[in-house]
Amino acid sequence: MDGLDDFQRAEQVQREAWGYNDIDVAPASIFSVARNFGGQALGAFDGERMVGFALSFGAVDGGHAHFHSHMVGVAPEYQNRGWDG
Repeated sequence: MDGLDDFQRAEQVQREAWGYNDIDVAPASIFSVARNFGGQALGAFDGERMVGFALSFGAVDGGHAHFHSHMVGVAPEYQNRGWDG
């Protein structure tokens, strides 16, 4: 993911994948925070269309750094199709 446009695309994937309303969607700003402060915001694309994403936050537990996987979403028509990448 490379900025606000992609983060907003991830909002749309949440709506498609889970039928979320605007109030339920993790907003673009959360993706920005994760990406800029130790986490990851990754997108899966089919051409220009984002069809999936993964969001994680950097965390420390017992003195060990790791990623906390917060959510992964995939548009319904791309679910259960395997991975060719």
